[in-house]
Amino acid sequence: MKRAFLKVIKYEIIPNIQNNNKSYYFYSTVKRRFGELYQPKTRYEKKKHLEIINEVYFDMTDAMNEKNKLEIEEYKNIDKNISEIILNHTISKKNEVIRNIMKYCIEISCKEKKGKSDKSEKSEKTTHLNHNNNNNNELTDTTKYYGGINKKHEFEEDILNVIKTSVMEYSNQFNSCDIGILLKCFIKIKVDDINLINTLFHYFFKRNMKFSQYGSLYVLNAFAKFNLLPKHENYFKLLSSHILQKLDKFDFKNIPLICNYSSSLYLYDKEYITNFIEQICNFLISNNYIIICPEDNKISYSPNTTESNNIIPNLNNSTYNINQVEQLWSADSIHYVTNALARVNYLKKNLFVFFKTLIEKKVPFFSIDQLVSLTNAFSKFKNAEESNFLSLYLLIAEQIINKSYLLKPRHLSVLANSFNNACILHQKLFQVISENSLAQINLFEPKQIIMIIHSYVNIGLGNNILLKSIWNYAILFINEYTIQELSMLLQAYTKSSQYIEHFINQLSQKILQFFKKTYPFLFESYNNILYDHQKYINLSIEFKNNQKSISTNITDKYISLSFYLIYNYPNYINFIDTLKNNKTKKNNLNSVSTLLDEYKTDNSVKPNNLVTDHEKNDEIENTNTFQIDNTYTKDTYINKNHDNNTYPNEINTIQYFLDIEKAEKYLIKHMNKYTNSTLVCSIIYSLIKGNCLLEYELLISLSKLAIIYLKNFKYSELANVCSALSLAYVRSSEENNKQVELISQFTKNNNNATILEDSHIDTTQTYNDQIYNSSKDFLNISKIFFDHVETYLLKKTNTFTDVYSIYKFITSFGELRMNKYSNVSLHLFKLYIMDIKNLSYLPLQKITDSFMQMNVYNEDIYAFIKKIQKMKKKK
Repeated sequence: MKRAFLKVIKYEIIPNIQNNNKSYYFYSTVKRRFGELYQPKTRYEKKKHLEIINEVYFDMTDAMNEKNKLEIEEYKNIDKNISEIILNHTISKKNEVIRNIMKYCIEISCKEKKGKSDKSEKSEKTTHLNHNNNNNNELTDTTKYYGGINKKHEFEEDILNVIKTSVMEYSNQFNSCDIGILLKCFIKIKVDDINLINTLFHYFFKRNMKFSQYGSLYVLNAFAKFNLLPKHENYFKLLSSHILQKLDKFDFKNIPLICNYSSSLYLYDKEYITNFIEQICNFLISNNYIIICPEDNKISYSPNTTESNNIIPNLNNSTYNINQVEQLWSADSIHYVTNALARVNYLKKNLFVFFKTLIEKKVPFFSIDQLVSLTNAFSKFKNAEESNFLSLYLLIAEQIINKSYLLKPRHLSVLANSFNNACILHQKLFQVISENSLAQINLFEPKQIIMIIHSYVNIGLGNNILLKSIWNYAILFINEYTIQELSMLLQAYTKSSQYIEHFINQLSQKILQFFKKTYPFLFESYNNILYDHQKYINLSIEFKNNQKSISTNITDKYISLSFYLIYNYPNYINFIDTLKNNKTKKNNLNSVSTLLDEYKTDNSVKPNNLVTDHEKNDEIENTNTFQIDNTYTKDTYINKNHDNNTYPNEINTIQYFLDIEKAEKYLIKHMNKYTNSTLVCSIIYSLIKGNCLLEYELLISLSKLAIIYLKNFKYSELANVCSALSLAYVRSSEENNKQVELISQFTKNNNNATILEDSHIDTTQTYNDQIYNSSKDFLNISKIFFDHVETYLLKKTNTFTDVYSIYKFITSFGELRMNKYSNVSLHLFKLYIMDIKNLSYLPLQKITDSFMQMNVYNEDIYAFIKKIQKMKKKK
């Protein structure tokens, strides 16, 4: 009867308890949040919680107990009876403040939850009721607060102001546990007043503050929830070092929470957080909370055995039984630690093997959230079969299928992604995912749609009914995707072998819009980036003079300046080399002039020879004229800057460009906020190789990005970019030639007065000035890109990548059909001549064709390749 009564009142409102016109309700404040304890489960917990339901959060009862113990210690020097009187009657004002604040927080949380439930109930009712005046009797937030919604907000603001004032007034009296409890309350009601937090931190980190495990735990939670880094980095490092020193004083159930909270700060300082969690794991191992064991689940007691990855288990206590360890680890604790390890990429195989053993024995006790989260954590090891985690995935999949009625869109997307990463095509599970996804397709968030599409395509379910239906939903959210998500969507579309014209057009346009908005310098006129030596010198000096300001905050002006220096660097080097060669010719000019006079006075000289020598002389004179003009320009510039340098010193201007790497560094640092080399490679390869898309404006911007990220690409990525851009170059060249033919044909037809009217050019093939100019600009920029690649690869003196990337480099240069790239192709061929033998017949033939396209006349190379091909045929 008692149980039935409790079940009834659990969800009912107690309406008659009034205090200053405020309603109080029975309310269980604990939700299934990641990083918090769950609702009271046992009969004892429920009974105990009913006694304090409006006064203390259930998951903070242990913290309140610790607070009471600390207060007893504060009064330990006073007579025992007196101290008990002080505590029992709560003379301390700060205790009243803390209790009142917690009551206020519970009340606010209660009203927020009640408001949400009322809204959901109202929405359900309105879908079933007719649109009439009968709905006026429903209880809403506005009827509870007679002043309406504004009155409600004012009421809550008043409470928050009271809380803030009280905390500021008694802050100097709070101990470490008090401060932690207050911060936890603020987390629950989402109050992140920075002045309030700064005040509490000031007192928490005082030297003589007494240790509190819950105080430290909740302060760490505040760092995770309130985005206090990097502003309070010193406080955080002080706290983390203090936690490591006092780990033995923490209850075991709180140590997994420490891992969970700290792992959420991973992006702020990856190395520090990883090291922090590693030390916690070493503590758990050394105290036998984690026992490293082989696959047969028998503990190894050899004290001299050293585990890999610097993990040395301490198993001196031979009476310790693995069953005791299993009882110690709850489903929550396992979940928190494995997720923390995966989040910071601390993927030590022996740790995950230990947790795999525990999970397999406790798998029925995990919630659907935890099961999905565990698959995501173990998927970090990629191939599950190779990692020996296949049995775990199959067991979890079975549990998820049994609980499939609980699956939500967030579960479905993560599940699909996890099993894709683990390379497991579980047919029954993916059928469940497909059915549930189709039923809830309107509830998916944009990111979840991307994850579903990406996972299904990669796992090989391109023809799945879900994937066929979801493309149209993906395009609805195209304005909400980040550039990374757009790249993933483009990559998945390419792999799926789908052809949805409106989809790819909208997708490419959205990517173009992003680059236009984020990096406008990529869309400057081609004429603005044409090489001009004097301009290059001027900009290089300006860059050097403003290097300090550029290194800290690069503005739009210096973004364009840096790009100009990077883009035209090969042209500058060529210009300097030409000047050096011209200087050498100038030194020999007198002897050449003497020789010319001899030719003029020699009657026996043949006319042909005279012509030839005059041509040579003209060439020399032209060269000198070019040299003198540039010298004049340079001298004019130098005179303006009050510098008396002469022409020979102009050659030394290369010193300005020892800073070219700094220009690249500063520009890439700025661009890495939104893009990176891998993303640029993915977009280029998917657009060109996968979809044959010639959107010149987009291709030009991507080619410029490829020049900027050239040295940041992995060699395999650079090979893919070269392969894609060479293909785009060939197609663009064909289109440009077609436009040239149309121009010539149009001119010819206009000049031919006798031509018949019906013999004009086909209307479907008319000259397009925009296509002609755009394709021409792209061809020019592509040449600059390959010039950069040539310079970059010629510097390689040893093997630096795999032979398949070399194959892509050589064939890419071959497709350009330019003799100038034969040197770099031969250089790569000689570096990898031993590895090239391992290529199959067809790649070898393509390498041969590439050398022929570049007009390489080297019989030894052709004979070598032919010999290998014959050997391949015999096999």
